[in-house]
Amino acid sequence: MGIQVYISSFTAKSLLKYKSYSHFKDSEVNILGSFGTLNTDYYEILIKNRDKFNEAILDSGAYTINNSGATNLSIDGFQCYCKSLPKDFFKFIISYDEIFKVGGFEKNYENILKLKKAGIHTIPVIHDYEAVKFNEIEFYLNKGYDLIALGAARNKNKNLPSAVNRIVKNGRKVHVLGVTSYKKLKGLPVHYCDSSNWTKAVVYGYIYYWNENDSSRDPLNDDMTDEIHFYDKDKWPEKDGKFYFGTNPNNSTYPWQKELEYYLKEMFGFKYTDLYGHDRFLNRAVVNLHYFTVLQGKLREYHVRNNIFA
Repeated sequence: MGIQVYISSFTAKSLLKYKSYSHFKDSEVNILGSFGTLNTDYYEILIKNRDKFNEAILDSGAYTINNSGATNLSIDGFQCYCKSLPKDFFKFIISYDEIFKVGGFEKNYENILKLKKAGIHTIPVIHDYEAVKFNEIEFYLNKGYDLIALGAARNKNKNLPSAVNRIVKNGRKVHVLGVTSYKKLKGLPVHYCDSSNWTKAVVYGYIYYWNENDSSRDPLNDDMTDEIHFYDKDKWPEKDGKFYFGTNPNNSTYPWQKELEYYLKEMFGFKYTDLYGHDRFLNRAVVNLHYFTVLQGKLREYHVRNNIFA
């Protein structure tokens, strides 16, 4: 199957609309549910529309809540939620971490043991990639965990490759939290990842487009992703150097506007007015949802072509 990209912060409307297209009926959509951001959409999708996605995983959402300053999340609540759903409903559950930096191992592992005692098996998250305070990777390898997650860490971008390879060379699998960059993942034997970029795109209203019209990039090796913004979300777009999808060629700053318009029409039946009108955020979310299925496929192709998992 290859790498699985999990989409966080999904909405029922965007997923249901995406799956309403007959040509996307069999598209592989994997979703990440976050206990910290529970809403009615979770029940709508996870229980009532289980046939609309491939796999689901669960995260506590503690990292997001921690960074927002909220205090309405607890391990006891997380435990109750996990036990309220059918056993083995999720492909895996990510552990409930409270400390996301060097020195947090003891508290985070204590939470793993508490959940395990309650019958909830979670995968550990590494935050000390360099073993500054404690060799977390070695510890969890010795404990026999088949799957280990790599989360927030000091110098994450620099140390991610060595951490991934260390785990995989020991015959285990890796989930990378909050990373879906093609450039970062194409050369790494990562089995699972989730998209924090999806969340940002939903909030700020831009779309992703895998643009194979740009002859300056190699589609077999390069990241062909373009990030395209809209005038309704930025006050002074002409000064920031971003690509903008305009309402006509005169106010567009995107060199492949015509190709993008053709793609939107052929794949979704959208005109530019659909991305600026009443349902613009829903429609942009649908476009982005498809992008991540494309990204997943492109990463798999690269991994196979270059024998990354050898």
